[in-house]
Amino acid sequence: MASVVPTIAGVIVLLTVPFAPSKRVGLLLAYYIIIAYWGCAGLALSLVTRNVAVGNAIGSQTYQAKDAPRYFPALATVLVCFVLLEVVLFALRTYYIAQNKKRDCMIERGEATEDRNFTHSFEDITDRQNVNFDRD
Repeated sequence: MASVVPTIAGVIVLLTVPFAPSKRVGLLLAYYIIIAYWGCAGLALSLVTRNVAVGNAIGSQTYQAKDAPRYFPALATVLVCFVLLEVVLFALRTYYIAQNKKRDCMIERGEATEDRNFTHSFEDITDRQNVNFDRD
C-alpha cells in the first residue's frame, strides 16, 4: 500500500507544477517516482485480467492531442485510478486481517487445529477451505 503513495505524489506534482526550464529536473524526478507503483506489482498483475479491457478502452480516450503537452485530463484519470487502487489495497488488507483473526479464533475454540508442520499445504482445497491458510 505504501508504494502507491509516492506514485500519487508524483502525479500530483506533474499536475500542479508548471513547466519551466528551471523545474525540468524536479518534473523528471516526479515522473520517475511514479514507477514506485510497481512495489505492489504482485497484486497489480493478479488484477490485470479484470482491468485490461477497461484500460485499453479509456487509454486512447484520455490522452488526446488537444490536451498536449500537459495532458491534465489524462493525469487526473491516472490520479483517480491510483487513489482507487489505494482504497482497494486497504480494503483487501482489512479483509485479510479479519480472516486471520477468524482463523485464530477457530483454533482457540478448538474448531480447527493449527498446522505448524504444513501437512495440509498441498491438499487439493482452496484457500477458503484451508483453515490454516495465512493471509499475511
